[in-house]
Amino acid sequence: MSLPVISVAGNGLLSRGHRFQIKGVDYIGDASGSTTIDVLADSRASQCAIDAPILKALGANTIRVYYTDATQGHDKCMQIFQDNGIYVIANMATQRAWTDVSSNIANSPWQMDVFEQYAAVLDSMAGYSNLLGLLIGNNIISSQTITGQGPTVDLAPYLKAAARDIKGYAAARKYRAIPIGYATDSEYTYIQTLGEYLVCGGKSDEAIDFYAVNELGCNSSMSASDYDVLTSRLGGLGVPVIISETSCNHHAPRLFEVSTQTTLADYNSLKRWSAVTANYPPPPTLPTPSCPSINAYWPINPSAALPTIAGLDFATIQAAHAASTADGTRTSTSIRPRSTYSPPHNTSRGTMAGIGIGATSGVVLAFVGAFLFYRRQWKKKGRRHPSSSLPQTSGSSHQDAELGHITVPAKSSHTDLPSQLPGSNPKA
Repeated sequence: MSLPVISVAGNGLLSRGHRFQIKGVDYIGDASGSTTIDVLADSRASQCAIDAPILKALGANTIRVYYTDATQGHDKCMQIFQDNGIYVIANMATQRAWTDVSSNIANSPWQMDVFEQYAAVLDSMAGYSNLLGLLIGNNIISSQTITGQGPTVDLAPYLKAAARDIKGYAAARKYRAIPIGYATDSEYTYIQTLGEYLVCGGKSDEAIDFYAVNELGCNSSMSASDYDVLTSRLGGLGVPVIISETSCNHHAPRLFEVSTQTTLADYNSLKRWSAVTANYPPPPTLPTPSCPSINAYWPINPSAALPTIAGLDFATIQAAHAASTADGTRTSTSIRPRSTYSPPHNTSRGTMAGIGIGATSGVVLAFVGAFLFYRRQWKKKGRRHPSSSLPQTSGSSHQDAELGHITVPAKSSHTDLPSQLPGSNPKA
């Protein structure tokens, strides 16, 4: 059975009309090397099967992943996490691991090849009902300067253009409304201004749907960790604000001095949160904040047109036709459908038995009817044709009856992969 789709309402998230509170864990692979790791790839299904029940027992209902390889299948791990009641927030940008703050947007601003990669990730994940949202990037804008390109804050318009074009692509493909967000670091001066810029303008088709904050503090109290300041600065954005990372950003080895002898404080905190069953009020709908004006540290003109990609025409993109599987998880055809076989249950056996009994009864009745007809004709005409054969009976065939759980695989309708978009330059 599919998990209910999570939607955005005001500054909150809804599940079947009820407030949904994220209780999440960042789910990453080994970040010690330079190899990209797709932790949800089908090749890692055995690891997902180990981790998902543990995360469920921990009280988590959401995981966040940092890299998605669109060329890989994700059916197995996504199904495993769905079976354990866990949603997924995935990053569309190519970043080696959670420790890598660079991305393809930072290294080459919003252009066709970057869009193609984002669109491919969207295609590969859009059909999963437990996909909570997609991120257009993680920590792309900071106080750093990119060599030869200038301050990273100059990339803000490209982030907003990415949100606009990914939403446009999703609409053209006729996917469900998948929340699009951005993850930022809480330790730099742009956090509030950037959030306001990414949601302002009054155009929902080019604004992010949620704002994620990576809060890496090592203090034990609300005030010492500046969560109260964070709340006051971001409370008026009008979109859901989530804590996408929270921990101590210490150099190894971390001593965990605030923990007990048996369990970690972070674990205990998550367990306590998982037990909360408060009846939250409906999320309030707040006005869209005004776009930040240009000043000494924010050089972005709010009235300037967003960047566009030459040759990108959503009118030429075909819709993705639904290709549901037996469990109803996928609704697109970007990934090969999983096997839909399941052992026949009692209803299936009853159906097959009924067909068998019905067919046998039909043969018997046909024989009796033929015998009575022949006997009547024999009485009228005598034995002039003693060797004449019995008349053939006709009836409906049972060969076309549908038995049990036979499912015809859906035909692929994905004819417009990102590499085939107008103006694209496919790489070898």
